[in-house]
Amino acid sequence: MPGDKQSTTERIRLAERRRQALYLHAVRRLTIAEIAQVLQVSARTVKRDLRSAREKARAQLEQEAEAAERVSDVAYDIDATYQAALREAWAAYHTSPEHSAARLRALNTVLAATEKRAEHLRGLGLLKQVPESLALALSMFGLSDEELAARIKELEEKR
Repeated sequence: MPGDKQSTTERIRLAERRRQALYLHAVRRLTIAEIAQVLQVSARTVKRDLRSAREKARAQLEQEAEAAERVSDVAYDIDATYQAALREAWAAYHTSPEHSAARLRALNTVLAATEKRAEHLRGLGLLKQVPESLALALSMFGLSDEELAARIKELEEKR
């Protein structure tokens, strides 16, 4: 019984029998009676083992799904933070006087936030390379990474 104290060896043997029963039923498509004969246990034990194995598998899948959902939520929040920083820096760029240090800082912030966002997305496996992602991230502002670099260089030269 589940509430009884069992030795580690007994628990391992029980887990292995349940795994075998599930395999024989789901993959090999054996009947309960056939599984009972192969495992040398009663049909009632096979039914109990299958029920237990399914419950454990379902619980494990639910835990994995919850963990994946939490990771996805965190990744979404991080990306939203990067996008907000990009929008804020872009607004600062447009409201700063032309050829000013504030405008240069804003463009450098756009570049840094874009690179960090790209690293984050690449780390999640959503982008293959950072340069590809720079264009993707800056496309929401209608500016390619080459145009951004040129504007930064222009502002640096005029300072």
